[in-house]
Amino acid sequence: GGLSNLATLYLSRNSLTSLPDKLPHMSALTDLRLDMNMLERLPNQFGQLYNLRRLQLEHNRLRDLPMSCMNLTALEVLNLEFNELVLIAGVHNMVSLKVLILSHNVLTSVPAGIGNLKVLNTLHLSYNQLGSLSLELGHATALTQLLIDHNELKELPAEMGRLTNLTDLALEGNFWQRPPAVIIEQGCDVIIEYLGRLLEARSTRLLFMDNMKLSMLPPEMLDMPYLTGLSMADNQLTEVDPVIGTYTNLTALHLDRNLLTLLPASVGNLTKLSVITLDGNEMKDPPPEIMMLAQRNASDLVKYMDKIRIAQYTHELTLNGYMLRTIPY
Repeated sequence: GGLSNLATLYLSRNSLTSLPDKLPHMSALTDLRLDMNMLERLPNQFGQLYNLRRLQLEHNRLRDLPMSCMNLTALEVLNLEFNELVLIAGVHNMVSLKVLILSHNVLTSVPAGIGNLKVLNTLHLSYNQLGSLSLELGHATALTQLLIDHNELKELPAEMGRLTNLTDLALEGNFWQRPPAVIIEQGCDVIIEYLGRLLEARSTRLLFMDNMKLSMLPPEMLDMPYLTGLSMADNQLTEVDPVIGTYTNLTALHLDRNLLTLLPASVGNLTKLSVITLDGNEMKDPPPEIMMLAQRNASDLVKYMDKIRIAQYTHELTLNGYMLRTIPY
């Protein structure tokens, strides 16, 4: 009746268990607040509220949303925290969304189509049951705040390296394996930089991880057997994982200014290597005589390391003509 032209309707902190089917006919509504009730479902035609710009449904008992909600294309703020949501459909079409609050539900995945939301700046997914993050999250490039703390996450996808506007990233209460802890501890800017470098390496085949405080090779390298160049200068490496020998396409390897004293014998497998730099380390093996040769041509060092590698199996080592002053380690 006389309420059909309402623009705002606040029904917070009541005891509503359902909404009248006629509610979707109040199409003039732009601001609807139904938080702190006991709602278990929304009317099937709820999406007819085409003019809604703000919808607050936090602290209810909702398990899902009707598919008609995909028609809420004018919606800018959607708050659904503290419900029982297992799945939220239709988000991909809410192209005006700027704020999406989904914390304290039971979601196991990021809403499908999140990458379509080009003006989304705030996304809260804290305290859910997320086991992984969708790659399309990296396309929500307007994000400035992303809260994904207290889930079951182990890995941040490299695609998140596109989120260069991000200033607030909450990650605690998960089980991170990638990126390594030393990157997570340095905060949002370093995390996004790290992920961005991984993403770039997929196309360039060159991975630059200089000055990241890393004490080991990035674990994400296991998915990059195609690398032709690796730079790990100005880090805190005390050793190089022997797995480096499996990256047989490497032509350049930069390990300057770390804490290295030895190279693994597996470097002898890197037969395509033409440049290796180790300045600023206190190398014991290869010895200085070999390091001098390596400055001219990395292949000399590779041949030396290959002899060391083979000797581990044959128990025979011949190093004639190297002008060595000390016996190799």
